Amino acid sequence: MIRLGADFFPAHVKAFVSDVNCDFKLPEYFSGLTVHQREYLKPFGFTDSPRWIHLRQMHGTNYIVVDEALIAQGHKIVEADAAVTHLSHAPVSVRIADCQSLFVYAPDIEMIAVVHAGWKGVQQKIAQEVLRHLIDAKGANPEFIKAAFGPSIRSCCYEVGDDVADVFPESLVLRDGRTFLDLMQESRRQLKELGILDENIFDCGFCTFCDGRFFSYRRQGEAAGRMIGVMVKEK
Repeated sequence: MIRLGADFFPAHVKAFVSDVNCDFKLPEYFSGLTVHQREYLKPFGFTDSPRWIHLRQMHGTNYIVVDEALIAQGHKIVEADAAVTHLSHAPVSVRIADCQSLFVYAPDIEMIAVVHAGWKGVQQKIAQEVLRHLIDAKGANPEFIKAAFGPSIRSCCYEVGDDVADVFPESLVLRDGRTFLDLMQESRRQLKELGILDENIFDCGFCTFCDGRFFSYRRQGEAAGRMIGVMVKEK
């Protein structure tokens, strides 16, 4: 398990991404974390709490607001690609295996959010949708917002065809006659469009394809497991 931004987020806000030592792929019929998953997470203070609502990710722009009313409904899983909450001790999480994970903290309103985005999610600007909720609906000052990117496939390995390259013409890297996508560059640009300061954007820099500590769908295909990216506010 890798902690993201230990010196970037305040002590009461924690963000972690798992590694290949535990597979968090979401089963078709989800009934809570397995024993192995719970044991893996225990040293980091996470349990399979009824306050933890998991996402079935759809590569879209839907996000959920985790509040007491949603928790009271008793759902363990909701179809969405991002989650926002003001609650303490209510983990929010995404599952990843090459796609981007984004961890957001708005200190002036004490809210956190996690976002899952592959190239389709970045094209649809899901991160901006979530940030607009924090800024427009909840009143967060964008200059205070902190945003951290977890491990994902990077431009060193993310070769794309014309169908994807045509979507991001300003974020391409041409190398040895091949076309690679720098999706991180595009995501940073979208954050800064909404007023997030460059110094408040943290990137761990890890590439899931070439770093064997992580699952990679492109490297492993259908056999790839999933990491889980978890964020929690402890007060």
